[in-house]
Amino acid sequence: MDPSTSIRVLCLVPDRAECKLLSRALERLHCSLHFAQSVPEFLGALHTFVPSLLLIDAAISPGGVQALLEEPTFPRYPSVLIGLKPANDASFAWVDQALTRPYTSRQLQQIVRNVLELKTPDEQLSGSFSSLLPPPSTHQDPRFVQLREEIIELLWPKITNLLVERIDRTKSTMIGDITGWSLRESLDDMTLQSFSRLLDKARPGVEVLRGDLTAISAPELLQMISMQKQSGILSIHSGQKWLKTYLCDGIVSQVIGYNLGDAFKLGHYLVSMGHLRSHDLDWFLSQHRSGQMKFGEELVQLGYLSKEDLEKAFLQQSTEMLYEMLRWNVGHFSFFRLSADAPEMQRAARLSLRLEPLLFEGIRRIDEWARIEQKIRPDMIPRQLNKERSIPSLNQLELATYSLVNGQNSVQTILQFSKHNAFEVSSALYKLLKDGLIEV
Repeated sequence: MDPSTSIRVLCLVPDRAECKLLSRALERLHCSLHFAQSVPEFLGALHTFVPSLLLIDAAISPGGVQALLEEPTFPRYPSVLIGLKPANDASFAWVDQALTRPYTSRQLQQIVRNVLELKTPDEQLSGSFSSLLPPPSTHQDPRFVQLREEIIELLWPKITNLLVERIDRTKSTMIGDITGWSLRESLDDMTLQSFSRLLDKARPGVEVLRGDLTAISAPELLQMISMQKQSGILSIHSGQKWLKTYLCDGIVSQVIGYNLGDAFKLGHYLVSMGHLRSHDLDWFLSQHRSGQMKFGEELVQLGYLSKEDLEKAFLQQSTEMLYEMLRWNVGHFSFFRLSADAPEMQRAARLSLRLEPLLFEGIRRIDEWARIEQKIRPDMIPRQLNKERSIPSLNQLELATYSLVNGQNSVQTILQFSKHNAFEVSSALYKLLKDGLIEV
C-alpha cells in the first residue's frame, strides 16, 4: 500500500474521549477517520465512507455482532478489535488483530501498519540510522534538569521545522528524533553550568540566601520568607529530587517539581479528581510531545477539562509537592530575590497559595509521618484480619485502602494503585492497623 495514500479508518467506538485519542494517534499515519456511535450508523458508513480499515470496540453486543455479519460487504474489510477478543467464539473470526486496553499510540499505529502491511519512509530509514546513534548520555546534576528541558522545549520545534523544510518532509520523524538527541547531548552538565553562571550575572535579581537543610529546616525557611513577604524563586534539591517555588510577597504563585515520582504528576491529580480516566491519561501522554503546547493547556483546548478544573488540579498538586518538600531533612537551597514584575515572575502561574495554613498542616503531617513510619514501611505486605466479623464504620478512603490489602500487594504497590496521595493512604493503613483490621 502506498504510504502517501490516505488510510480511511471507520471506527465503531462509543466512547467520545477515546475517539479523540484515536484521532490524534492516527494522524501520524495520514489517516482519515469516521466515527460511528452505533451499529446502524456504522453499517451505513460502510457504503458511504468506503474504509480501508475497521476499528471496532470489543464491547459490542451479540446482536450488534450478528448485524455486522449479516452485512455482505463487512467481512472483506481488514478489522482490528479494541479490547479483549472472546476466546473460542466463531462470531469473531473476522478479527485480524486485537488491541487490548490500556494501549499506547505506538501500539495502535503498529497494529494498523501490520494489518495493512504498511511501511512508511521514516521506518525504512530509521532502522539503519538509529543503530548509528550512540546511547544518550546520563545527566546527573539535578540543578540543571529544568534548564535543559526549557532549552530543548524552546529549540526543538524550531530546529526540526527548519530542517524538515530544507531537507525532506517525508523524514520529519527521523529529523525530529535526531534533533532531540543532538540537543540533549550538547546540553551536558558542564555546558549548562557555564551557561547558568552567565544567566545569573545577566539577571536583574540577587541571590540573597544559600544553605544546607541540616542547618535550617525547610519549614523554618518558608516561614522566614513568608514573614518577610519576600518575592523571588526558592530552589531546593535533595538527592535527585528538586522543587522550585515562585513567591510574590510571601505568597506562592507556582511550584515546579522534578523526580518526585508519578504520584506528584499533574495527571495523577486529574485522574483522582475525576477529570480524566486512567486509560485516557495513558493515551494522551503517549501522544503529547514536549516542545509544543503544555500538557494542561492542551487538555483544556481539547475540551477534557475547564480552566477552573486545571487551576484546582494545579493547586492540589502544588500543595502536595510543598508538603513533601517540608519532609526533606537533607539537601541544599537557594533563594533568588526578584521583583514581582520581573519576567520570570510574570510568566509564573497565579495560585495565590498562602504559606501559613500550609505550614501548620505540613508540620502536623511531619509528626504523623514519624508515627506511621515506625509501624509501616513501603516493602511490607499487609494482610486482612478478622474477615468473619463485621467491619466497623470506615470512611470512603479507608474502605478503598482496605480493599487493596490482599496479602500480596506491598505498601508501595497499594500507594501506586490508590487514587489518593501517599500521606492519606499511609494514614488509612495506620488506622486499619491500629483498629486490628490488618497486620504487617
